[in-house]
Amino acid sequence: MPKASIIVPAFNVSETLPQTLKSLLNQTFEDFEIVVVDDGSSDDTAQITRAFGADTRVKLILQRNRGLAGARNTGIAEARGEYIGFCDADDLWQPKKLANHIAHLENAPEVGLSFSG
Repeated sequence: MPKASIIVPAFNVSETLPQTLKSLLNQTFEDFEIVVVDDGSSDDTAQITRAFGADTRVKLILQRNRGLAGARNTGIAEARGEYIGFCDADDLWQPKKLANHIAHLENAPEVGLSFSG
């Protein structure tokens, strides 16, 4: 089981998804999975995600359109990690972002949420 699951809700994001997935795969903390939930896209979102499938940390879930909350909920249901993070399909993460959050949560077990600006 991975330490962390990163949920990426995706609806018609073929323009931004490749950069988002690259930024997630470039994390210094490597014990994670990426759960991309294609929320009924009509563009190449699923194909782009499949192109990253050589990395076994990337998982694609297809569903009919349920909106952002529905896609996040599907991602949570599919997640296997101890910790869950969310990344929108047009966001980029700095390489140490996940490592910093994991360290924060591990060093302060009374904390239930870690976030950044």
